[in-house]
Amino acid sequence: RNKLLHKAALSAARSAITSQLWQDPASRGLLLPSCLEHVIHHLQIREEIPTATSIILEIIQLLKDDKVRSKSSPFFRETSILAEKCIGPLGIAIVAEQELADTTDDLKPASLIAALMGILELLTQVNHSHLWREDSGLAWQIICSSVRNCIKASYSR
Repeated sequence: RNKLLHKAALSAARSAITSQLWQDPASRGLLLPSCLEHVIHHLQIREEIPTATSIILEIIQLLKDDKVRSKSSPFFRETSILAEKCIGPLGIAIVAEQELADTTDDLKPASLIAALMGILELLTQVNHSHLWREDSGLAWQIICSSVRNCIKASYSR
C-alpha cells in the first residue's frame, strides 16, 4: 500500500510539472520543491528510478526553455532549488547504480548522469558560488567521484 502511495505521488509530481500551473512563476515556485521531494525520495529508496530521472530531465528542459534568466527572475531561484535538492541524491544514485549495473548496456546510470549534467549545465556562476558556500563537501565529492567512475568505465571498454 505504501509503495502504491509513493508511486502515485511521483505520478502526481509529473502531472504537476506538465500542467498549466507550471506556467505561472508563483505556482511553479510552490510546485517545484514539493515535486522534487517525491523524486528525491524515489532516488534514495532506489525505486522508480527511470520515472524519477525522467521527471528531473523534464524539469531541466522546462527550465532551459525559460527565456528570462536574470538574477532576480524565477529561473535563478528554481535552478538553485533544483541543484540544491538533486545534486547530492543524483550523485549517490549514480554511484549506487554503477555498482549495481548488470551490464555495460544498463541505461539507469546513463540517464542519471544526463540529469546531473543537465543541472550543472543550467547553473550560473552565482549558482556555483552559492552551492560551494552551502555544501562545499558532499555534493562536489559526489560529482568528482561520479566523473571519475564514468572515465574509468569508458577506459575499461
